[in-house]
Amino acid sequence: MKNLSLFKKTFNILSLFLLVFSIGLVITEYLTYTNFVINYFNFDYVDMFVISTLINMTNLVINFRFVVKHHKKIILFTPFYLTAGLLMIFMRKHQFFIYMEAEDSVIETIQVVFLVINTVISGLLANRFLKQKKKVLAIVFMIISFGFFVISAEEISWGQRIFNFQTPAEYAAINNQNELTLHNYEHVYGYVYKAYMLIGLFGASLWTIKKFLSKIAPKSFKELFLLAIPDWQYFFFFFTVFLYNLEVKILHPIPGDSLWEEPTELLLFLGLAIFLLELLKRKKNEK
Repeated sequence: MKNLSLFKKTFNILSLFLLVFSIGLVITEYLTYTNFVINYFNFDYVDMFVISTLINMTNLVINFRFVVKHHKKIILFTPFYLTAGLLMIFMRKHQFFIYMEAEDSVIETIQVVFLVINTVISGLLANRFLKQKKKVLAIVFMIISFGFFVISAEEISWGQRIFNFQTPAEYAAINNQNELTLHNYEHVYGYVYKAYMLIGLFGASLWTIKKFLSKIAPKSFKELFLLAIPDWQYFFFFFTVFLYNLEVKILHPIPGDSLWEEPTELLLFLGLAIFLLELLKRKKNEK
């Protein structure tokens, strides 16, 4: 049994090392040039990435107790894994990456799925708080649920592209994409990314003063700060969004949309979905 336990630990460490090492190679090649790894190391990091991913996924399925025990660390490093995978597609299958991030394609569709999930979970939490007569929490999560609904509708242009109806000329003239979306109007467009940047900044930093805020806040807001502020394990989901919008939209703005805009937003919506699911589970487990 001791030998088996030692083998498992060694296997887990080795598979984790391979995954981290392959992610490091992906990032290195992104910062240098295509085929840098093959030219200098004579092997393809894609194969290592796929093998280590399969090994680690198998480990997570088999070792459920490990997942439960270390779920916060797994959440913390999930953005690194997803970003590395996207970087790999970006560098090796560039045209496929462009297809994935295009309007109404793979990434945007997954975004909408997460947004709908977030809408439903926020609504369930609001209903639970309403039954517990916690009015402040109920109102806040109702607003959050409505916000997710609006964003999801905006992502699909309120069904305009699905049902193929035309944008009135007076609206099309002041919309960057000639659609009925609110976030693409000339006077709103710039503020959307500033809002994303602020969400990323607050989500990545407020956990450091979470307990302090709950102590100094009025009684009706104490639980709100404890529940609604994500913990440290969600740092990179939010910080990535903050850093991207700060760089691409504020410090060094580029015309039009970046290829990494949709993937960055996807990370944010995924992080929020995991956070809300964890919060709903916690509330259900309360007696």
